[in-house]
Amino acid sequence: MSEQKCVLLNWNARGLNNPARKKIVRDLVADLRSTIVCLQETKVSICDGLLVNETLGSEFAKNYAFLPADETRGGVLVGVHEDYYHIVSSFTTTNAVSVKLQATTSNVSWWLTAVYGPQRDADKLAFLNELRQISLMTSDLWLVIGDFNMILQATDKSNDNIN
Repeated sequence: MSEQKCVLLNWNARGLNNPARKKIVRDLVADLRSTIVCLQETKVSICDGLLVNETLGSEFAKNYAFLPADETRGGVLVGVHEDYYHIVSSFTTTNAVSVKLQATTSNVSWWLTAVYGPQRDADKLAFLNELRQISLMTSDLWLVIGDFNMILQATDKSNDNIN
């Protein structure tokens, strides 16, 4: 099997409506030479090739999947550098974007799911069930990444504000 470059950038962008924020993301993508980018909390309801080009670069503008924000909350963008991967299949659920990626230099394919988990405690169990359902639609080569808005234990928090 030939090697495939995989430099994955995962970031809670906290909004892509600001031109300065788009520039920061674009510069980071370029500096890291990212081949796959997952952005959570985009806070945009419409995403097109122009927005992807402005935010990630032209190499990503035709190879992305998007979950719209709910008003000004949430939103997920997965962009893939066209020289390294192609999105051959994708679907969205309430809190996630799932893409099947095909490497350009080999016959390797795998699933990537980028999530932005719910903030309300009442929605978290449904979110975990959503992930379980997604697992049934993917293969054994599956990466789940993102902002889950969940903690396993209190020491995972950066402050003492625990519910």
